[in-house]
Amino acid sequence: MHPRLFSTIAALILICFSVGPVNGAETARTHLLAIGICPPWGTGGVVSPACANNVKAMAAAAQTGLGIDKGNTTQLLNEDATYGGLDRAFSRLAASVNKNDRVIVYLNMHGGALHELADLRDDAASRRGFAPFHEPGLLVLWTVEQPFTVLSALAQKQWIEGSDMARMLDRIPSQELIVILDSCGAAIEFDAFARAGAVNAPKHQRRAVIASAKSWQLANFGKSGNTALFTQIFASTLADGHATMRRAFDVAADRTNLEARELCPGSATVKSIERQFRASPQKALEICSQMPVADDPDKLLADIELNH
Repeated sequence: MHPRLFSTIAALILICFSVGPVNGAETARTHLLAIGICPPWGTGGVVSPACANNVKAMAAAAQTGLGIDKGNTTQLLNEDATYGGLDRAFSRLAASVNKNDRVIVYLNMHGGALHELADLRDDAASRRGFAPFHEPGLLVLWTVEQPFTVLSALAQKQWIEGSDMARMLDRIPSQELIVILDSCGAAIEFDAFARAGAVNAPKHQRRAVIASAKSWQLANFGKSGNTALFTQIFASTLADGHATMRRAFDVAADRTNLEARELCPGSATVKSIERQFRASPQKALEICSQMPVADDPDKLLADIELNH
């Protein structure tokens, strides 16, 4: 791999730290698998509390807003969230789910594109504005030390491509599957999680994917620095009694974008984007101004009523 490619992806990672029963099925259950990965090499050798806080917040919100029983909630955090740990967790989940169930998978980790984001952003900006990227994505799993290169990390299963994660998701035989990804460039994974990756999914399954940021944007921390901005807000709207999950997401997306636009101007994050990606101040601000998006072709989120 070209050394500049690896340094660009590494720079991105360091900048970004980032239900009730189904109708007509009395035995249907809702399951939550919540995964948080904050490797210590991304924060000076100390494990950030953010991922643990995010997983805890999402689990609590899902129990309140979606009526998920604690016995149907699994949390996978940091050193337990290696490739093997994820593989086992998805296998256990798949074995415990029936075709009438609903499954929510929450993923909070570093993410990005396999290709060089600075060049892609420049190209997209010059041709048609900030368009969605249809590029391979990667997600960073737990390692104590930073891998030497992206290719070695993928080859040794220290990191994972979105398409590989999609194959784990495709094992789940539930009637409904919702994936919530809070990472930088989260919408990069739409192609894998919502469409291409669903080829091998159960034919009856309805699927929706929620991304904390567009494919060319960073995901921000909240003001405290100890939680992800979108997770913090979305957990609140899920628990607040909005009529549907779609409405809770829409409110959270607007609030996230508003707060990001307040936090980003003049911030260290924007200055880092300008320096690492050679971006103009205006472009860096747009990359920082996080806007969550959802891919929901079956209108699943609108059909899920929240507990009041």
